Amino acid sequence: TERVGRLSHRTEPIRFSLGNLFCTFEVVTKE
Repeated sequence: TERVGRLSHRTEPIRFSLGNLFCTFEVVTKE
């Protein structure tokens, strides 16, 4: 369970960063 917790804890910020990048990319393409 420790490995799973560490994995989710590591992928959560990555997913958040990806979402932020996607939003920024969308704004850039809209402009």
